[in-house]
Amino acid sequence: MTESFRPKWEELYWYIGQDDNDKWTFMQKSCVNDWIDKYHISMGNCYPNKEEAVFDMYDMLEKITGEDGYTVWLRDGKM
Repeated sequence: MTESFRPKWEELYWYIGQDDNDKWTFMQKSCVNDWIDKYHISMGNCYPNKEEAVFDMYDMLEKITGEDGYTVWLRDGKM
């Protein structure tokens, strides 16, 4: 996993979350220090760019499943 990232006020950050169809995906948000931002920061679910969020997700899936993270992501329909 990548080093913890803490966005500054109104800085855009990426996180792993669920879209309107309850599918896991990579999302972007501006930090306004609301409860959502505090939650993502405390959980280490903030990334300065999408590439780091993607890498972290694939790495986590690989550690959990013992399979290639990208393959798991594709096979399971983005979780």
